Amino acid sequence: MYNSKFIKLIMVIVNYLGSFWRNSIFGRLSKNISSKIKSGFDNSHTGIFLKSDNNCFKYSLFYKIICSFVSLIEKLLNTFIKFYKNVFLSSDSYDAINSYSGFSGIINMFSKILLFTGIGILLYDGFLSKMAWAFIFMGIILLLISDHVLNIIEHSVALKPFTALFKIDEGDKKWW
Repeated sequence: MYNSKFIKLIMVIVNYLGSFWRNSIFGRLSKNISSKIKSGFDNSHTGIFLKSDNNCFKYSLFYKIICSFVSLIEKLLNTFIKFYKNVFLSSDSYDAINSYSGFSGIINMFSKILLFTGIGILLYDGFLSKMAWAFIFMGIILLLISDHVLNIIEHSVALKPFTALFKIDEGDKKWW
């Protein structure tokens, strides 16, 4: 039945121990009690109501109030999105974010985020925070070498196997 002998051995042990539970007095008693509770619930008005296909919640006042509240939130969000598109997409901050194009721009933005996060932690936690100084140090180092990062990655011996996967082969016309 099972391909693995270890799994087969475990299943034999589980079935053997399960037979102890099924044949015990407590196992038979709990099965008897749970079947009585289940049949009592199935025949009760609550059980019949919860299992019925009648969708009375859909026609209740509570449902209508919730639907109107959700539609109001949807209308507010749609007006906010229209306002956002009109105001933000024509602003200087959007142009500043779009100016970080290319790999060096992303490294430059990441270094500024690290630098200002470190300054924020430093102002909040005090001058003894090691994490703040580490963020500031990494941000300054990345700012200093952000123009050279792409050159460093391209000529790195350790990263050569990884970068070779993404280079386009410009072989001869008769490569075969």
